[in-house]
Amino acid sequence: FREFIWRARYPLLVSLDMDLSIDLDFVRVALDLLETHEIVIGSKKLGNQERSWFRKAGSDLFLRAVRLLLGMTYEDYSIAAKAYRVETLKRFADRINAGSSYVLEICYLTQRSGGRVVQVPVSCEDWRRSKFNLLHEALHKYNNLARLWLRSRRSAR
Repeated sequence: FREFIWRARYPLLVSLDMDLSIDLDFVRVALDLLETHEIVIGSKKLGNQERSWFRKAGSDLFLRAVRLLLGMTYEDYSIAAKAYRVETLKRFADRINAGSSYVLEICYLTQRSGGRVVQVPVSCEDWRRSKFNLLHEALHKYNNLARLWLRSRRSAR
């Protein structure tokens, strides 16, 4: 993803899961919103999500932790449906890692620096088994959330 950003030839990037479990209407809506925003978050929670209760509960728990630690109220930090201005991604490219927690960090840094982030509801239908090790992914996300929280506390001082 980081390599793609540096090679991008166009100013906007829309990211969707490869299985196309997200309604493709997100692309049109996101491109319109990128005229006035740096990031567009497609939120499964605000829309219609046909997913297992286990995955919904895991997402809800993580969203509560983000709200508690960082005060951010967006309803989705997965890579599933996001759109960005490439210049914004380049500003924070050093935060992009092998996992998916970079979405949270880029949203946080963009918001903190005065950038405009907006969320829109998306429809998602995904009943497949995850290709990720969900426990490993959860540990990775919570670890990165804790690190981001600690950095934000240090920079606030």
